Amino acid sequence: MRKNVLKISGLLIMAAIIIISGCKKEDADTQSAEDAARGSYIMADAFSIAKDAQGGKLNKRFSIECFTIDTSFVDGLRITFNQCTDEYGVYRDGTITITATDDAWNGNSTAIISITFDNYVQDDEGISGTITAQAGTGSLGLLYFTLGATDLKLTYSDGDYSIINSAEFTWSISLLNGLEYNGHSNGVTRNGVAYSSVSDDLVFGFCSWPVSGIMTIDVEGENEITINFDQNGSAPCDNIYLVTQKRHRDVELTF
Repeated sequence: MRKNVLKISGLLIMAAIIIISGCKKEDADTQSAEDAARGSYIMADAFSIAKDAQGGKLNKRFSIECFTIDTSFVDGLRITFNQCTDEYGVYRDGTITITATDDAWNGNSTAIISITFDNYVQDDEGISGTITAQAGTGSLGLLYFTLGATDLKLTYSDGDYSIINSAEFTWSISLLNGLEYNGHSNGVTRNGVAYSSVSDDLVFGFCSWPVSGIMTIDVEGENEITINFDQNGSAPCDNIYLVTQKRHRDVELTF
């Protein structure tokens, strides 16, 4: 009888260990979070560069020796980076071509701004595809731009890639927060899984990446993923964001 009790107790202990091990939390899906966040960030960054170049402010972000601006063709300009690294350590190489009339950058314009990439690399990602934008004026007379993208492809150093199939964002100027970014996108992660994302009140301030705001990501067959760009509540310009997912461990990432 005693042996049977010990045997049953041993089996119960083993079962408990198996159950506890099976319930151990895994990290949140950082791959999908990174791919979705990176795609939206690339769009915002490319548009910001185009806007600064059109306004003659690009030399405030980069050393004048590492880029050239060609304005020799009608209705546009071409920016060529030669292994540029900005003050935040972001590396860029290759060409961005902006096609637009001068009034396209003003409110109430119906002109379309087109941004294309030619052998363009940002950090470790090759970028191809086209971004479009159109200016508008908000209720307080503040300028905003509607950004879109189709088949924007990010190719990573190991040969994998992610794609934004389509996207629509609004880049607006806030009296309190500077530049704000809202919108949605859908695409395919580098693991070949479809996703969709919604970005709410992403604030860039004076940084190259968002300092606050939330992005929610839906991936086929997974719990919703949330990115908080203000991971500690102080909105620092530290290039860190927090990835959370139900029944998973939180993870901090950088772009």
